[in-house]
Amino acid sequence: MKKTLVGILGRNSWLLELVLPALALICIVWLDRLLSSVVVTPFLASICMAIMALRFRPGLMTLWVLIYSCGVFFALFSAVGLVPRGEEEMTPLLRFGAFTVMAAVSIGMSWQRDLWQKSYERVQMLMQTLTLPLILSDSSGNIVFANEAAAGILRYSMKELLNTSYFMLFSLPAAQGKFIAKYFEQFDGMEHNSGKLRICLQSRGGEAWLVEWLPLQQGRSKLMLTMWITSIPTGTDVTS
Repeated sequence: MKKTLVGILGRNSWLLELVLPALALICIVWLDRLLSSVVVTPFLASICMAIMALRFRPGLMTLWVLIYSCGVFFALFSAVGLVPRGEEEMTPLLRFGAFTVMAAVSIGMSWQRDLWQKSYERVQMLMQTLTLPLILSDSSGNIVFANEAAAGILRYSMKELLNTSYFMLFSLPAAQGKFIAKYFEQFDGMEHNSGKLRICLQSRGGEAWLVEWLPLQQGRSKLMLTMWITSIPTGTDVTS
């Protein structure tokens, strides 16, 4: 059921960006009319805007902020004469001012997220076009990114590579446990890690390379960047 709902929202972005925010605002205003003694629209609208800022583009976010601001203004003041509903005269103005600040922060969050997303896409495009093989994997050993050069040198398709565990790419029967432990050790000591670590790896096809591990922090996520340095002659012991 959950996967079906996610799939519907993913295929119909207009449903997420237009219909759901409108329904949310209608429900909030209706709830405010129902609870005549308490004005809850500013608080609930602020929560909705914070959620939208994590998803919506800046232009669309600005549009919804204006629409929600009208809804909040309507909720804080009566329709006739702008008379506050059972509150002190300045209270609605203060609450609307606070909401306006929250609205501005939400727009700023949307712009910041959009800039970060575009920057991430540019970096990813650059990494994809590099001839140097690169792999990004997470702290569980899942591959989250690989460029065409890495897929070619490991003899995987891009789709196969992104669905493969990092530890399944390499064959080190004499020291597999040590290899995995060293991988996790890089994440555990990121705060005290001096940086790059060079290590020899061997693929299941028998090719061996000298690669460089570089732990990265992306928000709250920890990633490992694997960069190929050079190939190692056949017959070299890479288990040490």
